[in-house]
Amino acid sequence: MAGNLIYITDAGRAALVAPGNTGTTAHQVTQIGLSTAAFVFKPDMTALPSELKRITTFGGDTVAKDTIHIVIQDDSADQYKLFGFGLYLENGVLFGVYVQNDPILEKAPASMLLLAADTVFASIDVTKLVFGPTSFLNPPATTERKGVVELATQTEVDDGTDDTRAVTPKTAANRYAALTGARFTGNVSASGGIASTGLDSGGANFRLMNGRDVILRNDGTNFYLLLSGGSGLGASWNNLRPLTVDTATGAVILDGTGAGGAYVGGPLNVKGMLNVSNGPSEGRMLIGPSGGYFFGTGASAGFYLPSTGAMFAFDFAKKNLVIGSGSEVWHAANLPNPAQTTGITMSGQFLAAEGTVGRPGISFVNDGTPDTGFFHVADGVFAVTNNGQETMRFIAWGNGRSNRVLIGTAVDDDPNSMLLVAGNAVTRGLHRFGSGAVTTWSNSDAAWGFFRSNGHVSIGSEGAAGIVQVIAGNAEAGRFVPGGRLLVGTSADDGTTAIQAKGAIKATSGVGAIVASNGGGSAQTSMILRREGGATDQKSWEILHGGDGTFAIRTPNDAYSAAQNALWITRGAGSAVGTVVLMQNGGRVLVGTTNDDGKNALQANGGIAASGGIVSRGMDGSGANFRAIGGQYGAFMRNDGTVVYLLSTKAGDAEGLFNDFRPLSWNLASGDVTIAGNGSSTVVGGTLTTLGALKLNPSGEGVIRAGSNDGYFFGNLDRCGWYSPTKGSFQYHHAERALKVNDKVVWHEGNLTPLDRNLGGQVNGTLTLYGPGEYGSQLVLNANGYTPRIQAKASTQEWMVTNGANSAANLVVSDNGLVNFPRARPQWAGGLTPYDTGNFDPNAKVNKAGDTMTGDLRVKQPNNTDARGLVLARADSTAQAWIHGTANGNYSAWATMNPDGSWKSNPITVYNDDNRVQFNSDIHVTALSRFYNRPTLNRDGWQADIAMRNNRPGYDSWSYLRARDGGGVEIINSAYNAVTWSVDDWGNMYMRGQQTLTTNGNLNLTWRGRWLSDEIEAIWGSINTRAGAGARVQWDSGVNNFGTVDRLNGALPAPWVVCGLSGPGNGTANAIVVYGVLLRNQ
Repeated sequence: MAGNLIYITDAGRAALVAPGNTGTTAHQVTQIGLSTAAFVFKPDMTALPSELKRITTFGGDTVAKDTIHIVIQDDSADQYKLFGFGLYLENGVLFGVYVQNDPILEKAPASMLLLAADTVFASIDVTKLVFGPTSFLNPPATTERKGVVELATQTEVDDGTDDTRAVTPKTAANRYAALTGARFTGNVSASGGIASTGLDSGGANFRLMNGRDVILRNDGTNFYLLLSGGSGLGASWNNLRPLTVDTATGAVILDGTGAGGAYVGGPLNVKGMLNVSNGPSEGRMLIGPSGGYFFGTGASAGFYLPSTGAMFAFDFAKKNLVIGSGSEVWHAANLPNPAQTTGITMSGQFLAAEGTVGRPGISFVNDGTPDTGFFHVADGVFAVTNNGQETMRFIAWGNGRSNRVLIGTAVDDDPNSMLLVAGNAVTRGLHRFGSGAVTTWSNSDAAWGFFRSNGHVSIGSEGAAGIVQVIAGNAEAGRFVPGGRLLVGTSADDGTTAIQAKGAIKATSGVGAIVASNGGGSAQTSMILRREGGATDQKSWEILHGGDGTFAIRTPNDAYSAAQNALWITRGAGSAVGTVVLMQNGGRVLVGTTNDDGKNALQANGGIAASGGIVSRGMDGSGANFRAIGGQYGAFMRNDGTVVYLLSTKAGDAEGLFNDFRPLSWNLASGDVTIAGNGSSTVVGGTLTTLGALKLNPSGEGVIRAGSNDGYFFGNLDRCGWYSPTKGSFQYHHAERALKVNDKVVWHEGNLTPLDRNLGGQVNGTLTLYGPGEYGSQLVLNANGYTPRIQAKASTQEWMVTNGANSAANLVVSDNGLVNFPRARPQWAGGLTPYDTGNFDPNAKVNKAGDTMTGDLRVKQPNNTDARGLVLARADSTAQAWIHGTANGNYSAWATMNPDGSWKSNPITVYNDDNRVQFNSDIHVTALSRFYNRPTLNRDGWQADIAMRNNRPGYDSWSYLRARDGGGVEIINSAYNAVTWSVDDWGNMYMRGQQTLTTNGNLNLTWRGRWLSDEIEAIWGSINTRAGAGARVQWDSGVNNFGTVDRLNGALPAPWVVCGLSGPGNGTANAIVVYGVLLRNQ
């Protein structure tokens, strides 16, 4: 579609007008609406009639001053007829509409709509419209869609990673059909053999590359399977020799250097002798998973297990089998039969049979069955049986339990008690516990039961969920629950609070009746007021004494993981108060009122007085530092860091942005003050005194009005003075240096010398002779009666010199500059006659002394071999420069000449075919130059750069801006031997060769040796590893037994901490066992 006129809506035209009617403003078209029916355009439209949908897949570009080429694409499954479309701006305004009575086109569900149209805007500047990306004007080709595809360079083809560019036959042949250096990224198969007749630069015939290369090498003597520490054609092998084959004998060597190891995953069949040799050292052979090995030395052969030290071997000198460190085994040759009936005296252990409860391992001869005695139950456990019934059992320490004795059929369920009795035990008298300085006893009388001690007393339950209950009046008065919490008057435990009471708590004291303490150290302490039925994270208020000494009233969340301060007070020196902070994390403070405006942090119903200054360090949302509101208007002061303003708002928007007035402003850097900067009137009620120059409209005309008349003093670039439209004017004309009254020059001694009619005089300025009539006043020259005259003729607007009789004009000069000699041809000195149209053809010659040509000066080449042009000659007639056309007509040139006048070179050449200008010399530009299109620096094999010289006195340094390989720019140092700064084609920035800033904003902190993202992650990691306020430490390991106190030298190894002690009960401090755990903070 070509030349389609777009109708502009009223809203679209208004959107182009800049605020304050100061010009036009640019907008972006972000959506195009599609209409499925014809309609009549109306300027007040705000939405497209019969609009089916809006799309964003379109692009546009300016192709003429009033025309934009638009391409619209819709690849949806919708079906419709398109009658028109509308352009929507980024602010939602319907800008323009195109519509026609017949369908533009019809889209089917399986088709893609692609509409290209040249849209004409008859009444607006199309450069003010910006369209989105235009990549789909020529959509990129994919495996599913035809489109535009870029051809890949040879480097991109060789790299093999680009899946968006196309390969040409030439680049494909260079890449895939190469006879040397070919690379394959997929599987390769060969129907014949593959031979290598040489080695690569790393010494390999064949190389398997993947980080660490596997090398196959034949050096003519041996064949090797080798490994490299790196990867690449130049990577050589390391000191490992996994496989070596002697090409002459066929001998195979595995792990030739012994630095690695050889493993066989399946059965190993050896046809011949297996020689396990280690030279003069011990030979070893590992069999099975035990870790032990069979060995052989010059003295013995046997088996050794390093983990336990177990060993047996045949000692060649002893000719016997030895166990352990050399104990010989017993056999018939060295051990006679022992006497079994005559008794025996044992100097070692006596080991009895295990036995059972009905048949003990040790019994008595006269016991009858025998079924009374001792029998073994398990490791470390034996028991006493009487007539086949177990009476007592003895159990050794182990598995966290102490040595203990069980009487009866007691269950072994207490690891810490040494005596467990299955049944009642009755004692008469006082029960005393403990054998040291502190003892505990229990007793009772008729009224009281006693539990006393002469030292500290501990009462409680050691069960993991055990509760200690206090009973009074046969009812529960309180209980202690696991975790150290006390419940009074209630059994409902919240699981966290140390003391929970159902009812009032009363404390009486003159000082510190209720003290909330942290228990030690400088950490925080607080009191919490809670509404259990409150909304989520709104149940609690907290009164806090912080770890830094501050006081706060704040709102913690339910998890006590976050809080915000409503009041925060810091401490000064000693008991002094430091700073009071209200609403630290946002919010508003109301004084004397409950009406919240929802915006201002501090709102007071009443006056605010300050004995010091009031400082505003920022602006409100509408740009004010200090605002005063009255009626419909607001006035405020604004400091934007550069200029301070006194501003006002629009009517009805007292808390809004400023209007277009600029009553007062001053520049903070220069101190310059501007009053009524937008041109509004300023009234000064008293005397206006300026201590410096008074400048009125320096860029235009300044005006001062004095008094009640309609005149004014003025000054502009050309004149200054006083002017009245009714009373006249006077002014001084700067260029003429003349004072004029009503545009008439004022006479003064500088422009007027009185003329004496008898003495004469000199007139240095203009002399005007004025008189009425056709000829006015005349200048008559009288020489003894000969009276020629000079006079003007009004009707013909010419002046003339007449003859003495004043009957004819000898010379006439018309107002248009024409000079006429009516009576005779003029004559020059020496009787020479000037040329004129009567005796000379002005088109035939050019004056060699200089002339002006009204037509073209053409210099024609005489043939196709000789150049012709314009020669500029020196004073000695030798040629200095030659502006000429070439022999074959391809270009024209400005040539310089040698001192003898011969051709030197063409510094400037202009080519006819593409109008390019080529400079073949050093170009010096000494004035401001402008480029209205893109300049290009280019030369084959050249990395284009621009040199910039600092030629200030004492410096003479250089900087160079150079095109970067692969795209981007770089800055070269003065010596031109280092790149100090560069940015690549994607926008990544480098300084001295190191990548410093990436396109995602990541900064390389070279002084830290890491990126800013890693630094922030580390900082956040450190922050996130800190525990929250009030968090408790947790165990990060199981309990570890570190042995007795005397083995620890006073402390556990870091980072272990003590979690418990246990003693044997004999009062020996050195026998106390210490237990430790690792802790974590969250």
